[in-house]
Amino acid sequence: MGYIRHDAIIVTTWDSKPLEAARKKAIDLGLSVSGPVTSKMNGYISCLIGPDGSKEGWEDSDLGDLARAEWKAWAQTCDADEIYFDWVHLSYAGDDPRDTRIIDQSKHD
Repeated sequence: MGYIRHDAIIVTTWDSKPLEAARKKAIDLGLSVSGPVTSKMNGYISCLIGPDGSKEGWEDSDLGDLARAEWKAWAQTCDADEIYFDWVHLSYAGDDPRDTRIIDQSKHD
């Protein structure tokens, strides 16, 4: 028996080209993606790589974890001169709504 945790990645940039690359990689990995969403000011655009919806410890959850890990490994190897975006991986709500955590985030020099 598992419990619910939501894991999502939010991606933000000012250029549609890197956002589309991030979206395409997530879709290629079988992750659910929404957006792009444009901010009301300064032209930022974002997308959401959504939760897999499976209970923790179940096979589908493990597959979602692996796909998110592969997306993050790809994102961390992107050359910031060629493709630049900020991202954050959050874990939140579900069966323990008071436990929200930043799991990982972009690391730029």
